[in-house]
Amino acid sequence: MTNIDTDLPVMVTGATGYVAGWLVKRLLEAGVTVHAAVRNPDDPDKLKHLQRIAASQPGTIRYF
Repeated sequence: MTNIDTDLPVMVTGATGYVAGWLVKRLLEAGVTVHAAVRNPDDPDKLKHLQRIAASQPGTIRYF
């Protein structure tokens, strides 16, 4: 991925899925704010792997 505008958030649907999970990881590595659409943002078990990735990357994540 090149030339990503890190000033704008990126919406990722199905963020807890396999393919979208890798996309979220790459975006967070690039310093992007990710708006992650998930089925149940209140279920910590479903978000655990995304939170672990976000904790070690310069980007931020919000769940919807």
